[in-house]
Amino acid sequence: MKWRSLVQRLSTLSLLRKIYAFASRIPILGSALNEFSRTAIPSDTLVWTSIRSGPGKGLWLRLNPRYEMEYLEGDYEAPVERILLSNLRPGTVFYDVGAHIGVFSLIAARNLGAHGSVFVFEPDPSNVRRIREHASRNQLDAIQIIPKAVCSTVGRLRFQRASFQSSMNRGVIVEDASAAKESTIEVESITLDAVAREHVLPNLIKIDVEGSEAAILHGSEEIFRSAKPLLVCEIHHQQASSDVTGWLRARAIRSIGSKARQNFRAIFSLNMLDIQVICRRLRLSHPDPQGSSKIRLPQLLRALPRLDKPLFSELVLRVSAVRIPTYDEHL
Repeated sequence: MKWRSLVQRLSTLSLLRKIYAFASRIPILGSALNEFSRTAIPSDTLVWTSIRSGPGKGLWLRLNPRYEMEYLEGDYEAPVERILLSNLRPGTVFYDVGAHIGVFSLIAARNLGAHGSVFVFEPDPSNVRRIREHASRNQLDAIQIIPKAVCSTVGRLRFQRASFQSSMNRGVIVEDASAAKESTIEVESITLDAVAREHVLPNLIKIDVEGSEAAILHGSEEIFRSAKPLLVCEIHHQQASSDVTGWLRARAIRSIGSKARQNFRAIFSLNMLDIQVICRRLRLSHPDPQGSSKIRLPQLLRALPRLDKPLFSELVLRVSAVRIPTYDEHL
């Protein structure tokens, strides 16, 4: 229906979304609006729209109006975007592992143009289709898509797709066959070392794979021995943090240090890099990476409300950016 298509396109407009959010809280009217929304915008709806601001401004994406509008404002995982952009130089080879719908890859490819390479790794078939659509619509056909799960071995494995009533960025590798669900599919797996042997060594790697980070690193031994890439690795839980840190330490890659956990508006982790950034911004004395001096956490936490909002948002994300073998460049 034409009216439904029109409503779906209008649903991406920021002003209308704000009006809807306000009106939906009004008794009776809110219920009617929610029912209309479910009819006009089914949960699997995808709409073409462009990013409004930030490093990806002007890039066209085919998004779900219900679950993926955070991409439009240009500040989705802004700290990661800033780190990646600051390290994109002529000749950069970027591996985007766990690319979802390819936003970081599109930004990198547009910035690099013909002076670099972008390899996109994504096992979910639906996401792969959208990455191809996005690359074509934005005329970034040089992006090389590898529709496989990155792991420690080459072969096949079980992959549990994210719920279709979501942004489809929470798919995970299933190691226990008994834990497989209806949404579990079998996909090909590959190692980054295997890719690098056939193509070119990366000097920039982003990993966001919902807990399988250590397995990817185990399949990247040759790369880290020879290329010394910048690694941006999103850590999703304590076990993954321990596994990744252990892998780095076992290879004599200097670690920032331990994490300190406290409650402040939300539960989040501060690694030593975060603490040093905070202390420098707030002009507090700060510890060195080897931990020879200790920060007084009560003093630090009392100072946190003085942080500007962008920095606080950046610190809430559990993201470590490291240049191997030293972290000092990011302090």
